[in-house]
Amino acid sequence: MKRLLVFLLVIAVSAAPAGAQHTMEVSVVINNTDNNVYVPGIGEMDSSGLGAFNEYVPEHFYIASYLGGVVTGLAAKEGIKVFYGGSQGRHVIGVQQALDGPGVFVAMTRGDWQAIDRRMDIIEAGKFLMEVSPVFGFDIQGMYYPVTIMLRYSGIMLVGEKYLGTNRVRLSIENVGVSDGNVNVEITKS
Repeated sequence: MKRLLVFLLVIAVSAAPAGAQHTMEVSVVINNTDNNVYVPGIGEMDSSGLGAFNEYVPEHFYIASYLGGVVTGLAAKEGIKVFYGGSQGRHVIGVQQALDGPGVFVAMTRGDWQAIDRRMDIIEAGKFLMEVSPVFGFDIQGMYYPVTIMLRYSGIMLVGEKYLGTNRVRLSIENVGVSDGNVNVEITKS
């Protein structure tokens, strides 16, 4: 039997005034409030009691949502804050970092928050992608994960393919210049 977990991966990029820092927020919207959410320095919380919006600056930049031996989370070498909240039968977890930061890893694997916590030393050392198998755990047999990726932006014009298809997709995101006061970002399959 396949278990269906639908979540939405949202990437929001800020358009900052000249001289100010551009930021990126990567968040995951999960279609339930049954999970536990873990934030380093705060601990475990029931996703049904998260409230509308919370943010925290942890020592280690990761956040996890898990239930029944399956964890979905975000992890980064560094960041500005993590955020979380819940309402209307779903909950959100996210990481904010500088746009020129080292990036955010999306984890979907077996286990709980510790599956991500065990990898944080090598993520923070910048060595995660140098591993023979840079993963958080193991594949999850019998699970079906429809994923939708959305970009929210201000002052940024997205150009390129509107539909990237199903299955495993490698994305190429490139700044292709400025026109009409907007930064043009091209998103294509690579």
